[in-house]
Amino acid sequence: MRILIIPAILVLSFIVYLSFSNPNMIVVSEDLILNDISNQTREAIQGKDFWTHQLSEVKRLKRQLEEDLDFNRKQKEKYAALLQKAQLREDDITTNLLSPAQKEALWVTKEANLTMQIGVINRQYEHSRQIYTDDSPELNKLMEKIQGRIKTLN
Repeated sequence: MRILIIPAILVLSFIVYLSFSNPNMIVVSEDLILNDISNQTREAIQGKDFWTHQLSEVKRLKRQLEEDLDFNRKQKEKYAALLQKAQLREDDITTNLLSPAQKEALWVTKEANLTMQIGVINRQYEHSRQIYTDDSPELNKLMEKIQGRIKTLN
């Protein structure tokens, strides 16, 4: 009898944990299949709350992708404007204390640095755009399917 008490307590503790916890990530496939036994159990115990949490996780991921894309777009615009200023030699950092050769060297260095930074930002932007382009339609489909599942649980 005592031998069964400890496993029973452990199983009960695990069930209680699953009934109140969330995976804090997307754990369902496009077909709403749960491959992990703990998430299958969590879904069986929590029902609608499980699916509501999964919907919020998908929305959070989509929002994060949009924010990343927007941030990279703003960075791209900011550095493009800085490069344009450098190419036009419009900046108040050049003073009368510098010789013409020093000023030109300063501008050439600034242009080169900005060009390099723009290259990095452009690659980051393209990477974010590609991820968003690839994942956004899939996330939209997943949201629709989860919303459908939630409606069936009402």
